[in-house]
Amino acid sequence: MVISTISLDVEGVLFKTSMSTLTSVKGSYFEQLLQNNNWKERLDTQGNLFVDRDSTIFPLILNYLRDGNIPLPKDEYYLERILREARFFKIHGLSEDVERRIVQMGMKTKKPNSKHL
Repeated sequence: MVISTISLDVEGVLFKTSMSTLTSVKGSYFEQLLQNNNWKERLDTQGNLFVDRDSTIFPLILNYLRDGNIPLPKDEYYLERILREARFFKIHGLSEDVERRIVQMGMKTKKPNSKHL
């Protein structure tokens, strides 16, 4: 049976989305995770895939996966949080968009943490 939707538990907040949304960016964390059936072993007892990441930024990640862009804030702290999550999820287009915004605003970007690459 082909699974078309998936429920994600991100820091205790539930998100339901399509598999096609999660796998829309080639080489991304989700595309790599979901390309084989090993991910099913990571489901909790309610059938949710636990993702230990920032639940307040995750809606932006999902929207980028859906649409290929998101409106970016002008707040440095928020941009840094989005950049950190985009790098973790290996969404290079979003990372580049955020880095461009940071440069436009004259802020410095932090190098990605190599343990997550």
